[in-house]
Amino acid sequence: MDKDSTIAFLRECLQAIGSYSAAFEPLLDDLAMAIEIRDMAYKSLTEDGVTIEEWSREGDPRKRSNPAWPMFIESSKEVRAKLSSLQMTVATAKFTSGDEVDKLNQILHEALNEYTKPKRSTKAQSPARRKTAKR
Repeated sequence: MDKDSTIAFLRECLQAIGSYSAAFEPLLDDLAMAIEIRDMAYKSLTEDGVTIEEWSREGDPRKRSNPAWPMFIESSKEVRAKLSSLQMTVATAKFTSGDEVDKLNQILHEALNEYTKPKRSTKAQSPARRKTAKR
């Protein structure tokens, strides 16, 4: 997708959720450019890989990291930040409500709580617990 097509697509998305304003046009242009840079870096990574081979002055081959990798990481961060400022991410979207979405959010919240709650070891006991166990 070229830059103009990306801008048109983003504009349509914003209009569909009722958030479009002509004031967003410069931001849409910046976002489309960041997406284009990210896509070029991604294409380089998929074609050449994370490492590329180059030749030393002595004519010996050596591998080094693909310079497209940091470019991909930075442009991805920039794209996410711009999408967030346009309220076009799942976390910032205002239209993600309703029974099904609320149920999904509840399940995800419970899973997060289950995953992040501290694990109790059966071997280690607190000093107070050791005293009661000895009696």
